[in-house]
Amino acid sequence: MTQLKRNACRTCHLAICLIIIVATNKPIYCQSDSSTASNPISRLAGLVAGDFWHVTSQALRISSGDALQLATFSALNAGLIYRGDASADEEFAIEGDELYLQPAKGLAQLGYLYDDIGTHEIFLGSTLGFLIGGLVLQDNELLHTSRLIFESSIITGAITYWGKGFFGRSRPFTGEGPQQFDLFKFSKKTAYRALPSGHTSSAFAIMTIIAKQYPRWWIKYPAYGIATGVALQRMDDRKHWASDVIVGGAIGYWVSKTLAERHQSVDSRYQIMPFLSVNQIGLRVLLP
Repeated sequence: MTQLKRNACRTCHLAICLIIIVATNKPIYCQSDSSTASNPISRLAGLVAGDFWHVTSQALRISSGDALQLATFSALNAGLIYRGDASADEEFAIEGDELYLQPAKGLAQLGYLYDDIGTHEIFLGSTLGFLIGGLVLQDNELLHTSRLIFESSIITGAITYWGKGFFGRSRPFTGEGPQQFDLFKFSKKTAYRALPSGHTSSAFAIMTIIAKQYPRWWIKYPAYGIATGVALQRMDDRKHWASDVIVGGAIGYWVSKTLAERHQSVDSRYQIMPFLSVNQIGLRVLLP
């Protein structure tokens, strides 16, 4: 997709926000219920902050079983870096004409479509889509999903950004090989920000929330299929090594899974419902 089309997507998102503001011609109020504290928005903001802390402080609460899984994952990925990345790049991205690779090549086309639309556009579109759907349909679950997509994407993006700077890994197209790292340099050069894959982590962050929130097979399998297609596209386009997309996918999945599980445990603690009257529109926040 051309830059013109990307700009058009951004304009559409802005237009949606402007239409809502102009159509209401009123400020958005927060109306409290008898069971609501004097400042429900502050309490809701506290809940969002709690979600961020819950995810970012997981390392302080890691169990022995989780630590073992993390160590195993790290060891396998290290082995892939030193023994498998170069072969995977050559066989899948450079040659890629083997019959057994064609299903993966086909799935990668979803990733190319995702890349053409743009990661930021998909993030905004999914967040606003669930938000507007929740307001129009008065569906609390849609509103929750919008919030979780936003939180997961922001947390995942932060982890990915700092990870790229920390590892300073060269991309396949540089020709420097999969073992070229420039640790602690935090280079701004995109050619040396391969690990982890940002496209993959973002896709898994969004799609995992959708899959966890709506675990019907006809929703979750396509969602994970799209995210996997993004990972394969990044390899096929020689922007990332296999280990890059595995780490990126793991980050996005873990953050979203952690948030979704926390969300399920606090679901009954509050509700956000839209309300309409003759001269105002707003959100009613119901808290215990």
